[in-house]
Amino acid sequence: MTLLIFTVAMHYSKAKVKPRRLYIRDQVDLTLDSVYDLCGLCVSGVKRRKEEAMQLDGRVAIVTGGGGAIGRAICLGLAREGAKVAVSDLNLAAAQETAARLGSPAIALQADVSKEEDVVRMVDETVRHFGGLNILVNNAGICPRTPVLEMGADEWDRVLGTNLRSVFLCSKAAAKVMKSAGGGKIVNISSGRGISGMKWSAHYASSKGGINGFTRTLGMEWAEYGINVNAVGPGITDTPLVRAIHTEKELEARAGIQPEKRLGQPEDVVGAVIFLCSEASKAMYGQIIYMKTP
Repeated sequence: MTLLIFTVAMHYSKAKVKPRRLYIRDQVDLTLDSVYDLCGLCVSGVKRRKEEAMQLDGRVAIVTGGGGAIGRAICLGLAREGAKVAVSDLNLAAAQETAARLGSPAIALQADVSKEEDVVRMVDETVRHFGGLNILVNNAGICPRTPVLEMGADEWDRVLGTNLRSVFLCSKAAAKVMKSAGGGKIVNISSGRGISGMKWSAHYASSKGGINGFTRTLGMEWAEYGINVNAVGPGITDTPLVRAIHTEKELEARAGIQPEKRLGQPEDVVGAVIFLCSEASKAMYGQIIYMKTP
Protein backbone atom coordinates (compact mmCIF):
# COMPACT_ATOMS: atom_id res chain seq x y z
CA MET A 1 0.00 0.00 0.00
CA THR A 2 2.84 2.39 0.87
CA LEU A 3 4.49 1.75 -2.48
CA LEU A 4 1.20 2.33 -4.29
CA ILE A 5 0.60 5.73 -2.68
CA PHE A 6 4.23 6.69 -3.18
CA THR A 7 3.95 5.87 -6.90
CA VAL A 8 0.85 8.02 -7.27
CA ALA A 9 2.47 10.85 -5.35
CA MET A 10 5.62 10.72 -7.46
CA HIS A 11 3.56 10.74 -10.65
CA TYR A 12 1.71 13.86 -9.49
CA SER A 13 4.98 15.47 -8.45
CA LYS A 14 6.55 14.97 -11.85
CA ALA A 15 3.43 16.25 -13.58
CA LYS A 16 3.33 19.28 -11.24
CA VAL A 17 -0.34 18.62 -10.50
CA LYS A 18 -1.72 19.28 -7.06
CA PRO A 19 -2.92 15.91 -5.75
CA ARG A 20 -6.11 15.31 -3.85
CA ARG A 21 -5.44 14.22 -0.27
CA LEU A 22 -5.78 10.47 0.31
CA TYR A 23 -6.98 9.30 3.71
CA ILE A 24 -6.00 5.69 4.34
CA ARG A 25 -7.75 4.28 7.37
CA ASP A 26 -8.00 0.79 8.79
CA GLN A 27 -9.85 -1.74 6.61
CA VAL A 28 -9.75 0.51 3.53
CA ASP A 29 -9.24 -1.42 0.29
CA LEU A 30 -7.61 0.95 -2.20
CA THR A 31 -8.00 -0.93 -5.49
CA LEU A 32 -6.55 0.07 -8.86
CA ASP A 33 -10.02 1.22 -9.91
CA SER A 34 -10.09 3.50 -6.88
CA VAL A 35 -6.77 4.99 -7.89
CA TYR A 36 -8.03 5.48 -11.43
CA ASP A 37 -11.05 7.35 -10.07
CA LEU A 38 -8.91 9.51 -7.83
CA CYS A 39 -6.26 10.57 -10.29
CA GLY A 40 -7.22 9.28 -13.72
CA LEU A 41 -3.80 7.71 -14.20
CA CYS A 42 -2.44 4.19 -14.40
CA VAL A 43 -0.06 3.70 -11.48
CA SER A 44 1.85 0.98 -13.32
CA GLY A 45 3.68 3.74 -15.19
CA VAL A 46 1.62 3.73 -18.39
CA LYS A 47 0.63 7.36 -18.84
CA ARG A 48 -2.88 7.09 -20.20
CA ARG A 49 -6.25 7.87 -18.72
CA LYS A 50 -8.77 5.19 -17.92
CA GLU A 51 -11.20 6.28 -20.61
CA GLU A 52 -8.41 5.98 -23.21
CA ALA A 53 -7.70 2.33 -22.42
CA MET A 54 -8.85 0.94 -25.78
CA GLN A 55 -5.84 0.94 -28.09
CA LEU A 56 -7.65 0.19 -31.37
CA ASP A 57 -10.87 2.18 -31.02
CA GLY A 58 -12.50 2.61 -34.43
CA ARG A 59 -9.83 0.69 -36.35
CA VAL A 60 -10.98 -1.84 -38.95
CA ALA A 61 -9.34 -5.27 -38.93
CA ILE A 62 -9.45 -8.44 -41.00
CA VAL A 63 -8.46 -11.70 -39.31
CA THR A 64 -8.04 -14.71 -41.58
CA GLY A 65 -8.71 -18.10 -40.05
CA GLY A 66 -10.91 -16.25 -37.58
CA GLY A 67 -13.09 -19.29 -36.96
CA GLY A 68 -10.25 -21.33 -35.44
CA ALA A 69 -9.02 -21.30 -31.86
CA ILE A 70 -6.17 -18.80 -32.20
CA GLY A 71 -8.04 -16.72 -34.76
CA ARG A 72 -11.08 -16.47 -32.51
CA ALA A 73 -8.95 -15.41 -29.55
CA ILE A 74 -7.33 -12.72 -31.70
CA CYS A 75 -10.72 -11.47 -32.93
CA LEU A 76 -12.01 -11.25 -29.36
CA GLY A 77 -8.88 -9.39 -28.27
CA LEU A 78 -9.09 -6.87 -31.10
CA ALA A 79 -12.77 -6.29 -30.38
CA ARG A 80 -12.05 -5.70 -26.69
CA GLU A 81 -9.64 -2.96 -27.77
CA GLY A 82 -12.38 -1.30 -29.83
CA ALA A 83 -11.66 -2.62 -33.32
CA LYS A 84 -14.31 -3.41 -35.91
CA VAL A 85 -13.50 -6.92 -37.07
CA ALA A 86 -14.09 -8.77 -40.33
CA VAL A 87 -13.84 -12.44 -39.41
CA SER A 88 -12.69 -14.44 -42.42
CA ASP A 89 -12.64 -18.22 -42.64
CA LEU A 90 -13.09 -20.98 -45.20
CA ASN A 91 -15.75 -22.32 -42.82
CA LEU A 92 -18.47 -19.64 -42.86
CA ALA A 93 -20.33 -21.12 -39.87
CA ALA A 94 -17.16 -20.90 -37.75
CA ALA A 95 -16.62 -17.30 -38.86
CA GLN A 96 -20.22 -16.44 -38.00
CA GLU A 97 -19.85 -18.01 -34.55
CA THR A 98 -16.79 -15.88 -33.84
CA ALA A 99 -18.47 -12.72 -35.14
CA ALA A 100 -21.48 -13.37 -32.90
CA ARG A 101 -19.23 -13.38 -29.83
CA LEU A 102 -17.64 -10.01 -30.46
CA GLY A 103 -18.75 -6.99 -28.51
CA SER A 104 -17.99 -4.56 -31.32
CA PRO A 105 -19.33 -4.32 -34.90
CA ALA A 106 -18.29 -7.43 -36.82
CA ILE A 107 -18.97 -9.26 -40.06
CA ALA A 108 -18.31 -12.85 -41.08
CA LEU A 109 -16.81 -13.58 -44.50
CA GLN A 110 -16.18 -16.86 -46.26
CA ALA A 111 -12.94 -16.89 -48.21
CA ASP A 112 -10.37 -19.34 -49.49
CA VAL A 113 -7.36 -17.13 -48.89
CA SER A 114 -5.20 -19.19 -51.25
CA LYS A 115 -7.33 -17.86 -54.13
CA GLU A 116 -6.75 -14.31 -55.33
CA GLU A 117 -10.36 -13.65 -56.31
CA ASP A 118 -11.57 -14.62 -52.83
CA VAL A 119 -8.96 -12.39 -51.19
CA VAL A 120 -9.87 -9.37 -53.33
CA ARG A 121 -13.55 -9.90 -52.53
CA MET A 122 -12.78 -10.23 -48.80
CA VAL A 123 -10.91 -6.91 -48.72
CA ASP A 124 -13.50 -5.15 -50.91
CA GLU A 125 -16.41 -6.31 -48.74
CA THR A 126 -14.62 -5.20 -45.58
CA VAL A 127 -13.88 -1.73 -46.97
CA ARG A 128 -17.41 -1.40 -48.31
CA HIS A 129 -18.95 -2.41 -44.97
CA PHE A 130 -16.70 -0.48 -42.57
CA GLY A 131 -15.34 2.28 -44.79
CA GLY A 132 -11.67 1.38 -44.63
CA LEU A 133 -9.03 -1.09 -43.49
CA ASN A 134 -6.33 -0.45 -40.88
CA ILE A 135 -5.27 -3.91 -39.68
CA LEU A 136 -4.69 -7.31 -41.29
CA VAL A 137 -3.88 -10.41 -39.25
CA ASN A 138 -2.75 -13.27 -41.49
CA ASN A 139 -3.64 -16.19 -39.26
CA ALA A 140 -5.06 -18.87 -41.57
CA GLY A 141 -3.05 -22.08 -41.55
CA ILE A 142 -3.14 -25.88 -41.71
CA CYS A 143 -0.66 -28.50 -40.52
CA PRO A 144 -1.06 -32.08 -41.73
CA ARG A 145 1.63 -34.60 -40.82
CA THR A 146 3.11 -36.64 -43.65
CA PRO A 147 6.70 -37.84 -44.15
CA VAL A 148 8.27 -36.22 -47.20
CA LEU A 149 8.73 -39.57 -49.01
CA GLU A 150 4.98 -40.15 -48.71
CA MET A 151 3.91 -36.57 -49.44
CA GLY A 152 2.20 -35.78 -52.69
CA ALA A 153 2.78 -32.54 -54.56
CA ASP A 154 -0.89 -31.69 -54.13
CA GLU A 155 -0.57 -31.81 -50.32
CA TRP A 156 2.58 -29.68 -50.48
CA ASP A 157 0.78 -27.13 -52.65
CA ARG A 158 -2.28 -27.10 -50.40
CA VAL A 159 -0.25 -26.33 -47.26
CA LEU A 160 1.95 -23.72 -48.95
CA GLY A 161 -1.14 -22.21 -50.55
CA THR A 162 -3.06 -21.89 -47.29
CA ASN A 163 -0.13 -20.88 -45.11
CA LEU A 164 2.18 -18.82 -47.33
CA ARG A 165 0.54 -17.89 -50.65
CA SER A 166 -2.37 -16.52 -48.62
CA VAL A 167 -0.04 -14.16 -46.73
CA PHE A 168 1.25 -12.81 -50.04
CA LEU A 169 -2.23 -12.38 -51.52
CA CYS A 170 -3.86 -10.89 -48.42
CA SER A 171 -0.97 -8.56 -47.63
CA LYS A 172 -0.85 -7.25 -51.19
CA ALA A 173 -4.61 -6.62 -51.36
CA ALA A 174 -4.71 -4.98 -47.92
CA ALA A 175 -1.62 -2.85 -48.55
CA LYS A 176 -3.23 -1.21 -51.59
CA VAL A 177 -5.95 0.14 -49.30
CA MET A 178 -3.55 0.99 -46.46
CA LYS A 179 -1.11 2.81 -48.74
CA SER A 180 -3.89 5.07 -50.02
CA ALA A 181 -4.96 5.77 -46.44
CA GLY A 182 -1.45 6.63 -45.27
CA GLY A 183 -0.55 3.46 -43.41
CA GLY A 184 -1.70 0.39 -41.53
CA LYS A 185 -0.66 -2.70 -39.60
CA ILE A 186 -0.07 -6.22 -40.90
CA VAL A 187 0.62 -9.02 -38.42
CA ASN A 188 1.55 -12.48 -39.70
CA ILE A 189 1.15 -15.53 -37.49
CA SER A 190 4.31 -17.57 -37.95
CA SER A 191 5.68 -20.35 -35.74
CA GLY A 192 8.82 -21.41 -33.97
CA ARG A 193 8.77 -24.36 -36.39
CA GLY A 194 9.83 -21.96 -39.11
CA ILE A 195 13.23 -22.02 -37.41
CA SER A 196 13.45 -25.45 -35.80
CA GLY A 197 11.77 -27.50 -38.53
CA MET A 198 9.07 -30.09 -37.84
CA LYS A 199 9.35 -33.82 -38.39
CA TRP A 200 6.64 -35.11 -40.77
CA SER A 201 5.50 -31.56 -41.51
CA ALA A 202 8.15 -30.21 -43.85
CA HIS A 203 5.53 -28.26 -45.76
CA TYR A 204 4.30 -26.53 -42.58
CA ALA A 205 7.81 -25.67 -41.37
CA SER A 206 8.73 -24.41 -44.85
CA SER A 207 5.63 -22.23 -45.02
CA LYS A 208 6.39 -20.64 -41.66
CA GLY A 209 10.02 -20.08 -42.60
CA GLY A 210 8.73 -18.42 -45.74
CA ILE A 211 6.46 -16.18 -43.69
CA ASN A 212 9.48 -15.07 -41.67
CA GLY A 213 11.43 -14.05 -44.77
CA PHE A 214 8.38 -12.40 -46.32
CA THR A 215 7.71 -10.45 -43.12
CA ARG A 216 11.25 -9.11 -42.95
CA THR A 217 11.17 -8.14 -46.62
CA LEU A 218 7.81 -6.35 -46.44
CA GLY A 219 9.01 -4.58 -43.31
CA MET A 220 11.69 -2.97 -45.47
CA GLU A 221 9.58 -2.43 -48.60
CA TRP A 222 6.47 -0.93 -47.03
CA ALA A 223 7.89 1.18 -44.22
CA GLU A 224 7.86 4.20 -46.53
CA TYR A 225 4.09 3.81 -46.90
CA GLY A 226 3.54 3.85 -43.13
CA ILE A 227 2.66 0.15 -43.12
CA ASN A 228 4.14 -1.83 -40.24
CA VAL A 229 4.59 -5.51 -41.15
CA ASN A 230 5.61 -7.79 -38.28
CA ALA A 231 4.94 -11.31 -37.08
CA VAL A 232 4.22 -13.37 -33.98
CA GLY A 233 5.67 -16.87 -33.68
CA PRO A 234 3.75 -18.92 -31.12
CA GLY A 235 5.14 -22.15 -29.74
CA ILE A 236 2.97 -25.24 -29.48
CA THR A 237 -0.56 -24.13 -28.62
CA ASP A 238 -3.40 -26.26 -27.27
CA THR A 239 -5.90 -26.14 -30.13
CA PRO A 240 -8.07 -28.76 -31.87
CA LEU A 241 -5.67 -28.66 -34.83
CA VAL A 242 -2.70 -29.49 -32.61
CA ARG A 243 -4.55 -32.24 -30.76
CA ALA A 244 -5.54 -33.80 -34.07
CA ILE A 245 -1.91 -34.36 -35.11
CA HIS A 246 -0.23 -35.15 -31.77
CA THR A 247 -0.71 -37.98 -29.27
CA GLU A 248 -1.33 -37.18 -25.63
CA LYS A 249 2.14 -38.47 -24.81
CA GLU A 250 3.69 -36.11 -27.36
CA LEU A 251 1.76 -33.17 -25.93
CA GLU A 252 2.88 -34.00 -22.40
CA ALA A 253 6.49 -34.14 -23.55
CA ARG A 254 6.18 -30.82 -25.36
CA ALA A 255 4.57 -29.22 -22.33
CA GLY A 256 7.42 -30.48 -20.18
CA ILE A 257 10.06 -28.47 -22.07
CA GLN A 258 8.16 -25.20 -21.79
CA PRO A 259 9.37 -22.72 -19.15
CA GLU A 260 6.04 -22.86 -17.28
CA LYS A 261 5.50 -26.59 -17.99
CA ARG A 262 2.28 -26.20 -19.93
CA LEU A 263 1.10 -25.93 -23.50
CA GLY A 264 0.38 -22.49 -24.84
CA GLN A 265 -3.21 -21.29 -24.92
CA PRO A 266 -4.78 -19.35 -27.80
CA GLU A 267 -5.16 -16.31 -25.54
CA ASP A 268 -1.39 -16.23 -24.99
CA VAL A 269 -0.93 -14.88 -28.53
CA VAL A 270 -3.38 -12.00 -28.19
CA GLY A 271 -1.24 -9.50 -26.28
CA ALA A 272 1.59 -9.58 -28.80
CA VAL A 273 -0.84 -9.21 -31.70
CA ILE A 274 -2.58 -6.23 -30.11
CA PHE A 275 0.78 -4.60 -29.44
CA LEU A 276 1.79 -4.99 -33.09
CA CYS A 277 -1.58 -3.60 -34.20
CA SER A 278 -1.27 -0.56 -31.96
CA GLU A 279 0.64 2.70 -32.21
CA ALA A 280 3.03 1.39 -29.55
CA SER A 281 4.78 -0.61 -32.30
CA LYS A 282 4.99 2.21 -34.84
CA ALA A 283 8.80 1.97 -35.00
CA MET A 284 8.83 -1.80 -35.62
CA TYR A 285 9.26 -3.12 -39.15
CA GLY A 286 9.91 -6.73 -40.17
CA GLN A 287 10.25 -8.03 -36.61
CA ILE A 288 9.15 -11.44 -35.31
CA ILE A 289 8.08 -11.92 -31.71
CA TYR A 290 8.65 -15.53 -30.67
CA MET A 291 6.66 -17.01 -27.82
CA LYS A 292 7.49 -20.18 -25.88
CA THR A 293 9.75 -23.02 -26.96
CA PRO A 294 9.06 -24.33 -30.53
